[in-house]
Amino acid sequence: TNDGDRPPLIVMPHGGPETSDHLKWDTWAQFFASRGYQVLQPNFRGSSGQGRSFAEAGYRQWGGLMQDDVTAAVQHLIDQGLADPDRICIVGASYGGYAALMGAVRRPDLYKAAIAICGVADLPEMLAWERREDDTPDRQVYNFWVKRIGDPETMGPQLVAASPSRRATEITCPVLLVHGVDDPIVPVIESRRMNEALRQAGKAVELIEVEDAGHADWPAEKEQELLERYIVLLKQAFA
Repeated sequence: TNDGDRPPLIVMPHGGPETSDHLKWDTWAQFFASRGYQVLQPNFRGSSGQGRSFAEAGYRQWGGLMQDDVTAAVQHLIDQGLADPDRICIVGASYGGYAALMGAVRRPDLYKAAIAICGVADLPEMLAWERREDDTPDRQVYNFWVKRIGDPETMGPQLVAASPSRRATEITCPVLLVHGVDDPIVPVIESRRMNEALRQAGKAVELIEVEDAGHADWPAEKEQELLERYIVLLKQAFA
């Protein structure tokens, strides 16, 4: 191809989601850039660092306006002529993994592959897990997430619609799922559910379970091995 001036684009929404990306060292971003890819790190609504109202604008918008912001950032690069619309993948961890899966659900025309690391796949199940695990007074942790994700008692259909595992039939691109078996933040059952849903839907999916690993900060050699595996998938997607 003659698109040397427009390298393939990796869209990389951050985790949290109430954190933010800055112009600082990011191992994954640098790794992908060193392999010849552009990297987009959007600070969608719900991110921190832009004031309380910007963070709260993401409340109960998982899969909704927060996802629209990621898509809008990609569209802006396409409109500016900076990104080739036929060579875009989405990669993320934690909430970013959720956003990668939801991007594949909502915009099958846009993403050629999705890689979700320790991602959330089923919002009602995730909230039920948070409720079971929460031993704080007055269920402070569970209520923290109800405020940000939604209340299963009043928002059931919306939470189901915002769950990638419930919409696996809509995904068309290959999906790579990676999860630490001992993840205490997002349980590995989330990626297992997504894997099963995609398999039942006849989709291209692979699940890599990382033994003796938590939610992040995995050994450098394991990270390197996984990053090289991501490149294999990206090369196939962009071929």
